[in-house]
Amino acid sequence: MAKKVTKKGYIISYSEGPHPDMGQLKDEKGNIYSFLIGYTKPEVQDLLQKPEEWEDTFVYFETWEENGQAKTGNLRLKKDDSPLFGWAYFKGGRQGYEAALEELKQEALPEIWGYHSDIDKNIPASKKYPILHNYFQYTFEKLTREEGGIIYDGEMAVFNTGLVNYLYQAIYAVFKKNTLQPEKSPWFFDRFVVSETTDGKELNKRFSKLPGKARFFSSLRDLVYECDENNQPKKPNVDFEHILFDNFERLPKKFVKEKMRILELPESLYDQLRSMTSKEREENFKGENKDLTYDLVKAMNDALSLTLLRLSWNYKTAIPMWYPRTGKICFLLPLSLSRKSRPSSHNPGKPEVALIVEWQEKSQNYQAHTILPLNLAYSNARLICRPDSDWLQTDNFLENESDEDSEE
Repeated sequence: MAKKVTKKGYIISYSEGPHPDMGQLKDEKGNIYSFLIGYTKPEVQDLLQKPEEWEDTFVYFETWEENGQAKTGNLRLKKDDSPLFGWAYFKGGRQGYEAALEELKQEALPEIWGYHSDIDKNIPASKKYPILHNYFQYTFEKLTREEGGIIYDGEMAVFNTGLVNYLYQAIYAVFKKNTLQPEKSPWFFDRFVVSETTDGKELNKRFSKLPGKARFFSSLRDLVYECDENNQPKKPNVDFEHILFDNFERLPKKFVKEKMRILELPESLYDQLRSMTSKEREENFKGENKDLTYDLVKAMNDALSLTLLRLSWNYKTAIPMWYPRTGKICFLLPLSLSRKSRPSSHNPGKPEVALIVEWQEKSQNYQAHTILPLNLAYSNARLICRPDSDWLQTDNFLENESDEDSEE
């Protein structure tokens, strides 16, 4: 029997059609694998219908050889396969984690942690507050990589959540040694503790020094966008065609349809393009719809030029974020693509997507990776701190959601 190898990656394309539904995965080394939907778990089939979540949702899969052909299958999410859940048990399992997340939300300085303006109070906290859920998970993951990020004394473990209460006092997560089922997880969640309360003072007595927040940056270059010798923001290297082929579903629908109407293309083309694999989409854009490719890429380049002018006026336009996939600091640059989103003499404009760029030492310039919808961009930026920005605000992506729903 052929040996199966488990790999980790993310979905890059999926196509529904008269033939067996197929998709593509990219592993952590950049290798591409094709799969059939029949070889996926139900939670992955649900994920396939949410392309905006592909970039930030890891999928586990198996590869093997059969009759001389490479096969890919058993796609699954392993929802609880996070460093935090492997390290600590929450009383009541997942429900216990949801209750802890709700408690943290109530204890912390008020802010918006959700993607939607109307939240169903009956859904789990991780669904109501996905930004907080991602923040808590990735903050813990980052702290595990830092010396002294989590402190222990044999019976207790403590880490700084990076959040504060209304008096700006630090909130710590406290865990106790799991003596009942240590083989499952060495610790179990006990409570959240505010630094200046009675419980916080007890922690100070127990430990000589309480841990600091997660350190996401180490130099000024991580926080301020680089300029050239003329003190102008460096123009990043961007392959907008690659973004168009591989991340088409992240482009604002109204932006794409505006360009389609100018070229008098059928409305149905948009859904056809969304349903194609990356390879099929590339062939289409380079073939029968090359004029649409030209118009979309030109508009994205024009939007970037405007962003760089905005950045030269206000350095805070470039927002630092921690990119979970690479574990590195990147910058988010706003792009206003559709006609109504662009600035005018009476309107400052509202960006619709964020371009992720990362500094490259060899080229001494920035390289663009992909684009993100504003809600995911905000979630990644929030890991470092709450964005103090005139464009990456929760109101903007809540409004964008409403605008997208009413676009047609």
